[in-house]
Amino acid sequence: MGYRLVMFDFDGTLADTFPLFRVLCAEITAKFGLRRIAPHEVDTLRGMDTAGILATLGVSRWQLPSIMQHARARMSEQRHEISMFSGMDELLRLLAANGVALAVVSSNSETTVRAVLGPALCEHVHSFSCGVGLFGKANKVRRVLRAARVQPTTAALVGDESRDI
Repeated sequence: MGYRLVMFDFDGTLADTFPLFRVLCAEITAKFGLRRIAPHEVDTLRGMDTAGILATLGVSRWQLPSIMQHARARMSEQRHEISMFSGMDELLRLLAANGVALAVVSSNSETTVRAVLGPALCEHVHSFSCGVGLFGKANKVRRVLRAARVQPTTAALVGDESRDI
């Protein structure tokens, strides 16, 4: 059975936001008094779950909303520096042409996602569920499935980190 719905994470899956993320990380650690990330720690952090990353950086739960708000705002301001990964535009168009519904489920803002995808590609996306908190992607995925009236067995979620699962 083919997929009726494919949901995509944005950061690191559709678009290469990592270079901008590194710049923003340095800014955020300074602004919020967090432990700086050494270059050799980056790959280790990418493999951790959210709770592990927050603990390693010394982020308290009460700081998290302010940090996320700041990060989204800065990402939006710098969205012109974000580009899609090679081939993703073609993949999305091919899936849509074959009758697959598309969705974007991202912690990034919808404004940033739409700006990077561009108006022509956004026309192929049936649902944007953006601004997802670091711990809230599962709820957003369930809502997208219900809104699309698709069973989980006929849907796929494409992401780049274990946290996306």
